[in-house]
Amino acid sequence: MPQKKFGFTWYAMPAVAWAIFIFIASSIPAYEMPDMTIFAWDKAIHLGVYLVLAACVFTACSHPDAPPYLQSHRIAATIVFVAVYGGLDEFHQYFVPGRAVEFFDWVADVSGALVFVFFFLVWRRLRPE
Repeated sequence: MPQKKFGFTWYAMPAVAWAIFIFIASSIPAYEMPDMTIFAWDKAIHLGVYLVLAACVFTACSHPDAPPYLQSHRIAATIVFVAVYGGLDEFHQYFVPGRAVEFFDWVADVSGALVFVFFFLVWRRLRPE
């Protein structure tokens, strides 16, 4: 019996799950957030969280069952998706008590995608053929 092949939808699930995690985390009102010094590293947290999202989106776009346009433009698709999702998440925070829309949070989100792409390109260049 042939082994079942997982398709694009299966490989897109981590990106969907991570996007849901981001949405839930950014829906927490500021007054319910614990007072921790880790939040002083706000931009680094944004960069890391969106770097993970970029990795998930890139993996899905790289799958052979992904739409051909996404496969051939997976780097651009990853950056655009993360930029749009980060912008929508910042807009969403406008409606969350005590949270604010910050342009530099969005810049950190997009930077997470760019850092992922940079490391992917370096890895691709350095790996043995």
